[in-house]
Order: sequence, then structure tokens, then C-alpha cells
Amino acid sequence: MNTKQTHGTIYLLLHSAIVLLISYLIVSYFITSAKVLSFFSVVEESGDIPMSDMYMYINSRKGPAKLDINTTLVNIDSCKDRLEIAEVIEKIDSLRPKAIGLDVLFKNWKEPTEDAALVNVIHKCNKLVVPCILDAEHREDNDKYDTCIRNFFADQENRNISEGFINLDGDGFSSIRTFTPKLFLQEGKSLDTLYCFAAQIVRLCDETAFQKLLQRTGNLETIHFQPLRFYELDRSEIDDNSELITGKIVLIGSFSEDSHRTSINPEMRGLEIHAQIISTIFEEKYINRLDNTWTKLMNILFCYLFTLFCWMAMTKIKKGVEILIKLAQVAILFIAFFAGYYLFNHYNIDIAYTQTIVVMGIVILIVDIYHVGIDLGSKYIFKRKKINQNE
Repeated sequence: MNTKQTHGTIYLLLHSAIVLLISYLIVSYFITSAKVLSFFSVVEESGDIPMSDMYMYINSRKGPAKLDINTTLVNIDSCKDRLEIAEVIEKIDSLRPKAIGLDVLFKNWKEPTEDAALVNVIHKCNKLVVPCILDAEHREDNDKYDTCIRNFFADQENRNISEGFINLDGDGFSSIRTFTPKLFLQEGKSLDTLYCFAAQIVRLCDETAFQKLLQRTGNLETIHFQPLRFYELDRSEIDDNSELITGKIVLIGSFSEDSHRTSINPEMRGLEIHAQIISTIFEEKYINRLDNTWTKLMNILFCYLFTLFCWMAMTKIKKGVEILIKLAQVAILFIAFFAGYYLFNHYNIDIAYTQTIVVMGIVILIVDIYHVGIDLGSKYIFKRKKINQNE
């Protein structure tokens, strides 16, 4: 290789690196700007968009939902007062369920007779989890709170009540994608650990599954939303369907007043979200986000090779270059999507690569602009040199 060829190779590598750097800066700027908007909250701190949302959505549309035979949802919208809710809890408890999750928060005392009956029933249930809410307005940091909103009966002395916080990881606008297994409550000088509603229910049923959850790295898990349906009963149907209660996890709550947007459904009931989290924990379908240093380096390498290809195509090939580059883009997108989809479905792995795809999308434009800029700059320098020589 002669000196001219060596210089040409160096220029090719250097120009491609500059184009890639410009592309990454542009994409990073727009992603960072978009993250301040609530409807772009799906963007993660790393600047990548989780493909798991799309994979779960596709799976949810592939066929009929699978019946989860372990969980039954009981609707109490028809209950007129706390006395009737107490009767529902007592009836379910008498049928020996595996665990009961009561997704109803009773903040204040209301009517002495009804309240006394409710408290009496709840204290008799030894496999019952009741909710609490950690007040986000009094959060000290991401995991520590100093205010907890509890049921009126949960503040009594010597209580033997299992509590789980029902805070869902969302701001009311973004989709519910994750759950936090545990948070901390600062009360005076003591720091209490509180577990989420679903985790507490699992704890009553399977201590091993609960401990495996706690042993995982980090304190944020992606909910593996599956195409599941659950047994559903109204309070009037309990007596005739005892087999759907005995040995099952029973979640009690409203079917009409608590809905949220999720990855697979624009309106999913809160009880269903808790049931999906329970299923994720029991089946150990934890989604492992592959977003480490090696993944980032591989993404940068692929982008650099694609930039080299684009630069060579734009400078060396005269005809059909746009079609060639578009075909390469489509092929890369196709391979990346289906490879990621396969890894997600078979190994619960979600690879971070969407930012890479976006960078590849604008590389062509940057190469074109950069190449035109170099040509104009070269012509200007040549013109100035010629003027100086004539002087």
C-alpha cells in the first residue's frame, strides 16, 4: 500500500468516525429533550427505548389468552357498604384459599358496627394482605419515604396484619411497565422495609419464590405482561364456584374504578396488573435487560461499520447508492428485530439496541451533509490558494 492509499484509508476511517460522533450527539440530544415530556417517558435513563414493550404487545395479539388457573379476581363493585365487603372476605376465607389480596384502602373510621365487623374479619384471616400507599409527595429519595397512608385498622397496637404497598410505577400518563419489590419507610429513627402488594402475596404462598425475587440485582423489575386471563367472580357467584377459591390466590377489589395503561392494554384493571406481577414472580419470568458495557461497544461497532459502508457507497458508487443503503438498513432492522424477539421469547432477554437503529437511520443524512461540506470546503480552500498564487 503506497502513501496515497494509506492516507485515503486514514481519511475514510476518520471521516466515518466524525460522522458517527455527530449522529450520536444528535440522537442523544433529541432523546434527552424528549424525556422531559410525559408521553416519551418510555425512554430509559440510558437513552434507549425498551423493545420488550413491543414484543409483549405482539405476543398479546398472537392468539387467545392463556387461562391462569392459580388466580381468581373477585369484584366487589356491588357491595353497598363495609359490612358486605366483610362478608365477602369471610366467605372467601372459609373456602381455604392459598392467599387473599384485598385491594381496597379503608382510610378512616365510618360506621362503628360496620367497621367493627370488618376489623374482626380481617384479624381472623391469617392469609390476608391489605394495601397501603407510600406518599410520593413526601419521598426523601427514590426508595425512601417518610409518609405511609394505611388502613384505619392497621394502626392498632399489636396488629398482626400483612401489608403491601400498592404504588404502581407510573405518573398517571405513562404506561405501567415496572414494579418495585421493596421500598423503605423512615419513621423517626427507624427504617422499615415495606414490600409491594404482589410480593407480599407471593410471600404467603411461596417463601422460596419470594426470596429469589429479593436476591435479584437492583430494585426495579419489568412486569412480564403475558396474554393471560383470570377467573373472575362477582360476590354473588362465590357460593356456586368454590373450586375457583379453594387453593387459589384470590384478589378482591373493584373492576370499574381502577384502570391503568400498560404495554399490552390501554386500560388494564389494577387487580389484573397485580395478578400479572404475581405471575411474573411465581414463574420467574424476569426480563433481563442486556445493556452493559459490552453491549454498548458492540452497538457502537455495528454503527461504525454501517457508517463506513455508507461513506464508501456515497463516495465510490455513482448509481443506485440510495437503494443499496436502504436495503442494508431494512436488512439490519429485520435481523435485529427478529433476533431480539427470539431472545426475548426463549430467554427473557431484552437487548438495548433501539438507539443504535435510530443512529443508523440518520447516518445517511449526516454522511451526505458532511460530504457536501467537505467538497465545498475543499473548493473554497483551492480557490483561496489559487487567488494567493495569482497575487
